[in-house]
Amino acid sequence: MEEQIRKEIEEERERTKEIQEKLEKIEKEEEKKIEQRNKQIKKKKKILGTLYEDVPDIRKVAPKIKLAFTPRVLRTAARQDKDAEMLQKFELYQKEHKAKLEDNPRWIKQQGDKFYKRGDYRAAIHAYTSAIQKNPEYIIAIANRAAAHLKLKNYTKVIKDATQFLNKPTKQQEPTQKLIKATVATLTRRGTASYYCGNYKQALEDYKNAVEFQTQLEERDEGLAADYEALKEKFDLKAATQENTMVVCKERADDFFRYGDYMMAIKHYNEVIKRAPTMPYKALANRAAANLKMGKFADALADATTVIDNIHQSDQEEKTQLIMKCYLRRGAAYAYMGSLKEAYADYTKASRLVPEDQQILKDLEGINARLQSQLRVSWLKNRGNYFYKSGDYESAYRTYTTAIAMDDTEPIFFSNRAKCCLNENRVVEAIEDINRAFTARIPDGHLKEFEAALQQRIKEKGDANVPEMDRMPTNPKLTKPLQFKLYNMRASAYGQLEEYIPAMRDYRHALQMRPNSVIVKKAIASIQEHYDDAVKEKKREQQAIQIKDEKGNVQGEVVPGSIIQTV
Repeated sequence: MEEQIRKEIEEERERTKEIQEKLEKIEKEEEKKIEQRNKQIKKKKKILGTLYEDVPDIRKVAPKIKLAFTPRVLRTAARQDKDAEMLQKFELYQKEHKAKLEDNPRWIKQQGDKFYKRGDYRAAIHAYTSAIQKNPEYIIAIANRAAAHLKLKNYTKVIKDATQFLNKPTKQQEPTQKLIKATVATLTRRGTASYYCGNYKQALEDYKNAVEFQTQLEERDEGLAADYEALKEKFDLKAATQENTMVVCKERADDFFRYGDYMMAIKHYNEVIKRAPTMPYKALANRAAANLKMGKFADALADATTVIDNIHQSDQEEKTQLIMKCYLRRGAAYAYMGSLKEAYADYTKASRLVPEDQQILKDLEGINARLQSQLRVSWLKNRGNYFYKSGDYESAYRTYTTAIAMDDTEPIFFSNRAKCCLNENRVVEAIEDINRAFTARIPDGHLKEFEAALQQRIKEKGDANVPEMDRMPTNPKLTKPLQFKLYNMRASAYGQLEEYIPAMRDYRHALQMRPNSVIVKKAIASIQEHYDDAVKEKKREQQAIQIKDEKGNVQGEVVPGSIIQTV
């Protein structure tokens, strides 16, 4: 046994040497890459000048780090190598079974039980899963994993594991006390999870079966029958007191939705969801539809996802239409938010549920066309970037122009095309593209969401209390880093045209965004004298125009008798 452990330690040392050699090779390769990168940066600085901030050189690799691995006996947690009892069990098991202890599903399951008792439920789930992978028929591990999932409130996973345990056939002709106890516990867990998922019929049925199964146990839990009766009474009371109120509230919400008052509809759906003893799938699905109408796409997505993720598997056949609608609503929210891949996936799932629906197929084709267009635009952008980096500015310009024709809501396309113009000394065109980047068309989905939010704000605060600035929508793709870059580029372009006043204005905008920017401060210092001269010249011109206007007014002034004199 000692020789075998020594061999394992030697193998571990050899592996450590191999890893150390690989690390040394990687370090050498990284040093070469850094040298090449620093050379490229220096070239770029010379070419681009003040268009971009100074990029510092990449630091060289730190001194070599030597890694040493502690020789291990077990492949589990390191603390167990110091556990004398555990090592003794390990040696005995290897002698008897000629296999490693950590490959035994029962031992792995025992580790899961220890994690569960400590409250480390995620580690327990991993251990139970490993045990099940080694022995898929190990039903006790499945039942225990359901218990761990219940602690973490993963209710759908609890139902899945509990159902798998209850449907597994047992090898024993007559169930043992241990198996009956596990069955009672699993029924209770599935009942609890079903309750929180809104399937209270299944919850009552599971608790009822658990009480019946418990009669076969020698030691019974008296609290289980009391829990069943309390659960039964609770639903009876809620059905009597809240059902009528909730039905009326939902009907009102549906009426508001039909009349187009989506804000009031959402308010009443909120009340239904708040009062419901279990998860109200229909109210959530309808609220998702109202949120879509209001342009609250994130809220619509959240409501539809809640229904899709929590609806019980046994109810899915009965609620096919509801699930289909939730997929469509979530897909529509994704599409408005620009996540076309996710939208396409949801519309596909809805189409599979109702393959005969031609409208869904048409919508799916439309989303697919938009997705292909989006992928094409993304490819064009990458292609343009490739041409730009290789110095082929004319090809890059043409590629960005094609991308703009396909999607004029992306300010970055105008910005990149402006860079191509600057590199070819087409300064006026560059300024025009930068201006178009600042005023790029706002995406339809964002515009709808903004208008809905604005109407709600006006309704809450009053029309007079909403400032004019808050009524102007902005392109979400025009990020602050991009704005900073655009201001710098336009200022540099104005400087090349010797238009120092607008150049200074843009540099000051950039400095407001990044007060500590060294490159902007240097640029301002470089044009300060020219700017001062330009301001003085402009003042002289204004004074000259004013004097000229004053003289013109004196000569053309009509006085008493002047008409007679001119006649």
